[in-house]
Amino acid sequence: MQLKSCALAFACTVFASGSALAQGELNVYRGSLVAAQAVTGRVAVLPDSIVFIDDEKPEASFFATRAMISAVTPDTDSVTIQLNKAVKDRSGSTTRVILRLTAASEATAIQRWFSSAPAAAAGPQSGAAGASANTLTFRAQKKKMLRGNTDGKLIIDDTRIMFESTDNASDSRRWELKEIKELKNKNPYELEIRPFRGENYELQLTDAMDQAQFREIVDRVTKSRTARQ
Repeated sequence: MQLKSCALAFACTVFASGSALAQGELNVYRGSLVAAQAVTGRVAVLPDSIVFIDDEKPEASFFATRAMISAVTPDTDSVTIQLNKAVKDRSGSTTRVILRLTAASEATAIQRWFSSAPAAAAGPQSGAAGASANTLTFRAQKKKMLRGNTDGKLIIDDTRIMFESTDNASDSRRWELKEIKELKNKNPYELEIRPFRGENYELQLTDAMDQAQFREIVDRVTKSRTARQ
């Protein structure tokens, strides 16, 4: 708690005063947090941590040290940060953060920042390897009847299935694996998610999902549903 307060207070002080550290010590970007509703704010990249400052609700701001991060993946103007320790934003605790920046170069810069860290600073090797090996990511679109499709990412890890929209935050969804009743895969480019509660969700995949990957996801859901009973 004390570390979080210090990191956030430091970043907020820099923003408020307009002061700047030496080049390479602090980079600040305008951006938004991709969630159920897009959250506008600023992203501060310090030597050993990254901070998201929530513009409307500063108390919902959060930070992550290098040691808390297992992977950083850029995709055009957004970056996905996989954490080995949860942070808390407006939506609650999460181990995956997607930030949308104003330019692709900024997303790439954040990925380079993480990649430049010494191996020891990037966190326990077992945690990082586990997160990378167990997470499946596909570019996808939410299919709509009356309006155009919305672009985003389909992300499956050990506990959740997520669709993170990059252009319409209201289309983003998150399900715990135990909340999934059934998955339908008509072909490698279509996936339908049928939860126990709520509407079915149809996705058009840009990246093909082969049968081995589909079976792996179904196995994860089946195991979680067995634990649910």
